[in-house]
Amino acid sequence: MIDKIDMIIAIVLSCLVFIFYTNSTMPQRKNYIMSNISIILGYILIYAVSLYNIQYINIAVSVAVNFFLIYLCFKTNIKNAIIQSLLLVAIMMISEGIISMFTDICSEVNGLSGKSLGVKMIHAVVSKLIYFTGIVIVKIYNQKGKSKK
Repeated sequence: MIDKIDMIIAIVLSCLVFIFYTNSTMPQRKNYIMSNISIILGYILIYAVSLYNIQYINIAVSVAVNFFLIYLCFKTNIKNAIIQSLLLVAIMMISEGIISMFTDICSEVNGLSGKSLGVKMIHAVVSKLIYFTGIVIVKIYNQKGKSKK
């Protein structure tokens, strides 16, 4: 369990960023508590799938879970839910890419698997900090676009 603490930290931080973004930009279908419980359960599913360490499946599950959470928990249409879920996963992938460029993780075949727990935890926190920054930028950009209309 302790060797997966970096993944747990990354999923918890991603879940918190998702909750921040959706609760501050979209109206809920039912109420905040049910939406947030659904989000937490969705991110537990993402964590369970990510334990298999298959990147393409992780990305697909993240897109699918984000789509279903946005569509089922918030007042939005299918098109917007697809765009929002793809945007969130794209920002997450960009943040992972940025942090990987500044470390030597990209040059290794196994990526983070050969790194110490401390390096993995730093990677998780910094990548989610970049992810959060990207989400805030998108949110500010969306608010400026709405105020011009």
